[in-house]
Amino acid sequence: MAKDIDRHLRNEPITARPPSTAYKLQKFVRRNKAMAAAAAAVASVLVLGVIISTWQAIRATRAQHQALDAQQKHP
Repeated sequence: MAKDIDRHLRNEPITARPPSTAYKLQKFVRRNKAMAAAAAAVASVLVLGVIISTWQAIRATRAQHQALDAQQKHP
């Protein structure tokens, strides 16, 4: 039990019960806060980039369709 208390204080998984994936991930994040924050920031920027790129592609496609429609109406 003393080993598990020591492991708990060092934010490491305890051995008294089988650790779940979420539990191990939580302990990893607590031990590596800076690295976890950096990874979350990179992931957020990537997701934001995909969202903005998709939005711009949709806008460009709509503008192209509107230009084609206008060209067909007034040749």
